[in-house]
Amino acid sequence: MILTTTVPPKIEEIVEVEKVEAMCSPNFQKFLNVYSVVALGACSVLYSALTIVLLNHSKSFHPLFTVSFTIFVVTYALSNILAFLETVLIMFEGPENVFNIMDFIYTCVSFYMQPLVVLSLLERILATARVSTYENSRHWIAYACGQIICVVFVYFEYTEFSGISEIRQYITLTLSTVITLCLLALLWINSRLTVLAMAKENLTTRYQLAENIKALRTYIPFIAIDNIVSVTFGLSNKFLNVDYIFDEETCLKQPSYLTLFFIFRTYIILAQLVMPATVVWYHETLRAKFFAIFRKISGVAPAVVLGTVKIRNVLGKEIATSVSQNDYFNQLQNQWH
Repeated sequence: MILTTTVPPKIEEIVEVEKVEAMCSPNFQKFLNVYSVVALGACSVLYSALTIVLLNHSKSFHPLFTVSFTIFVVTYALSNILAFLETVLIMFEGPENVFNIMDFIYTCVSFYMQPLVVLSLLERILATARVSTYENSRHWIAYACGQIICVVFVYFEYTEFSGISEIRQYITLTLSTVITLCLLALLWINSRLTVLAMAKENLTTRYQLAENIKALRTYIPFIAIDNIVSVTFGLSNKFLNVDYIFDEETCLKQPSYLTLFFIFRTYIILAQLVMPATVVWYHETLRAKFFAIFRKISGVAPAVVLGTVKIRNVLGKEIATSVSQNDYFNQLQNQWH
């Protein structure tokens, strides 16, 4: 007869297990839900307000670009509102069928975002390639076909891969890579065209190029932050087992899960709060109105800056020397005569 003995766990191990269970307990999850509700509520208000602002300034840019940008902001507002309502339902144990409907819509909206960004960037690439004639063109049929492709993509991803997280991660990372390449290409091409157009193109073409770059300066920071968030969560889900939704089972098994989840949740909230601010900052009209309202409320007079006036092009680059500035004005004069 062979006797077997079991080694009792150490006191430190017992304490550590109890600590982890306490941190992953329903009480902490309630705190996390309250934290999420407050943050998601703030984001919902911000993106709803930004949607209204963009609609009020719908003539600032080309109609197709305005539609893409506005739809993208609306999807952000809708996703935050749905996430807010889902969290409230979890807190108060609302009807499961209502939660499932909201979760279905939220998932579809999330799947739709990246294809929409790709479509909007393709529209900007076309605007760049046809900068001299694009302003008066209205490719609504082609744009509608692009939207249909986005919807078909969402349907295909939801029906085929909604339960396969690994494939969805690869889809997200692939689209993020495509978006990054498009952003870099647009920045480089427009920067190059601006330099070349200084001496060769007429004023109409240069004006259209400047308007195209102004639109990109408003849009690119917004898209870049969203893309960074998508890549970060795609990688965190793949390598750290941390996703958007809190997983109690993983929390109990993985000691670092709770800290990582809280860090990433805070990270995405801060990123979403910053994104509308970038639109206001890089949109000249909105920025001017914001500072006017701020000065009116605070009573602070606008600062008077004394010193040498520096001439900058639409990309924000300084026309550095007096010789180049004289050349700049001579080129303008030649264009007018």
